[in-house]
Order: sequence, then C-alpha cells, then structure tokens
Amino acid sequence: MAISFDNIPTTIRVPLAYVEFNNENALTGTAANPYKLLVIGQKLTSGTHPKLSPVRITSADQAATLFGVGSMLHAMFAAIKKANSYVETWAIATEDASSGQKASATVTLSGSTAKSGTLWLYVGGTPVSCAVTAGEELDAVATRLAAAVNADVALPVTAQAAEKVVTLTCRWAGLTGNDLDLRLNVYGEDTPAGLVATCTAFEGGTANPDVTDVIAAMGDTQWHGIVMPWTDAANMTALEAELELRWGPMKQMESIAFTAFRGTHGETASHGNSRNSHLVTCMGTGKSPTPVWIWAAVNAATALASLETDPARPLQTLVLTGVIPPALEDRWTMEERNLLLHDGIAT
Repeated sequence: MAISFDNIPTTIRVPLAYVEFNNENALTGTAANPYKLLVIGQKLTSGTHPKLSPVRITSADQAATLFGVGSMLHAMFAAIKKANSYVETWAIATEDASSGQKASATVTLSGSTAKSGTLWLYVGGTPVSCAVTAGEELDAVATRLAAAVNADVALPVTAQAAEKVVTLTCRWAGLTGNDLDLRLNVYGEDTPAGLVATCTAFEGGTANPDVTDVIAAMGDTQWHGIVMPWTDAANMTALEAELELRWGPMKQMESIAFTAFRGTHGETASHGNSRNSHLVTCMGTGKSPTPVWIWAAVNAATALASLETDPARPLQTLVLTGVIPPALEDRWTMEERNLLLHDGIAT
C-alpha cells in the first residue's frame, strides 16, 4: 500500500524511520451542538428583572441582582456556574403564588453551656457557625445563632430568636420550602458539651407558582434542557404536555426536563410511578442535605455540558459538583436503586 507524504521527500534513501503527522482527519467526529438550558424558578421582590421574561444569565452575581439575593434562582445559578460555567443558561422567573404560604422550621436549645465551643447548623447543606461560651444563657446562644443565619444573605431562609428557640422561615412561599434540610454537624463536627439543639423539619409551605404562565413565556425558542423546581402533579402534568408538543411534528423543538424529588424510598417510588415520563428525568435525592432545586439544576448543567459534545456518552459517571450525598447510613442499596430505576427515578 502506497503512502503519500506531504513533507518527507520520496527521493530520500538514507536509512531511518521517518515519521510525519497529518491532522486533516482529526476533527471528523460528532460536531458540537450548542445547547440552551432554561432554568425556571422563583424570584424575590428585591429582584430587578420582571417576571416571565426570558433572560440569559452569565454569572451568579447577575442572578442575585435580577432575582434577589437568597432567591431560589440565585441559588440555582450559583450552583450551575460552579458545576459548569460554559453551558448557555437562561432563566424565566415567577413570583410566589398569591395563596402560597412559607415553610418554617425551628431549632430548640436545651441543656446547658458547660463548655465553650462552636455550634454548627446546616441549612440546605450550607453551614452556619455560632460561638458558644461556657456558662452563658441559652437565650443568648439562640440570639447569636439567629444573627449568624441572617448574616448569610444568600441562605434560603431568615431567622428569628425567642426564648431559646430559633425559627427559620423560607424566603419564598410554596411546597418547595418543605424540602429544605435542617440538621447539625453534617461533616462530623461536635456540639459543645452540655448543649442540646433539636431541629424540626420544614413544613407549612403551600401552593407553588403555576408553570403554565412560564410555558407561555417560553415562546418558540428551543430549550434543550429545562430545570423544573416544582414537582406537584398539576405543574408536572402541564409541563409534560408541553414537552410532548415540542417533540411532535408540528414543533420539532425537543426538550428534556430535569427535576428532583426528596422523600423516603417508598415516597420516591410512588412519585416516579405516578409520572415516569420519557421526557423528564427525575433524580431521587434521598436524605441529601442539598435542596432538590439545586440537585435538578446541577444535574441539568452537567448533563447538557456532556451531551452537547457527545450525545452518546453515558451520564451516570459524571460528577454532580456541589451536591452533598446522603450520609453513608442513609444511602440506598443497589437493590433499592434498581427498584427506583424501574419506577422512573434516576439514582
């Protein structure tokens, strides 16, 4: 077989191993297909951008200005930009439902401050530290803990202290606030000796915004991925119907929605079986400290970054940067994960 060289002369007869490289066929693989990721979420009244108006987001700071510091969308874009800053991301913001209520939880202090130390509280996986001085009153500790929570304006909650109890309230209304995780010592920190801090689950959040308003605002733009923070039946039914239309012959603007669900194994299985849409991927988070809207956002950004380069590459080996897994004792077994996969839940 004759080989043609571009730079090695055919007349050379000096014995040697001559090597020449030609890169003209080096880029014959699958061409990159730029994807657009649409992130749906709630804004605060402090956000400057109008609701239901698509806007391209290039940084977490921009999201903080447009949607409010500590808003759902601010947190989602902060997580997305840490996971992958190169995926083209857009947002459509909504306001709280007029009938919505905000979820809340409490941290109750008891015992005694026998020794000085640091109290570590985690809100949605984000740490808040509070100094404890030996011999001080628990009311003082509660006041300091509430102040530490309020000092972090990017947290999804505000805090108020009264009579050894710190009440945390989600910044926005809706069912999503009930999924916020509240716990101590995620990374094995020690609570100061003698002090007992008891956390309750977030509850009381009601009425998510209506996604049909967002669907109308999507227009005729193709959104390759859509991050959906609300998983209630009404909103999911509306979004699934829109996705079916977008995949149909009259639109041909295929989109995949990314959601996440927090609950027990049984609750997660029931949710998956109630939906199991081929156009929606739902990640079961288990008892992860990270909020479900962050799971959905990071999963979407990570997946699209890979798919736009190589749509054939499996996604299960990709790292979800910034997402905290459940503690070892809370993780599902292989058999439990396999059951959830049959139920339409990603694990």
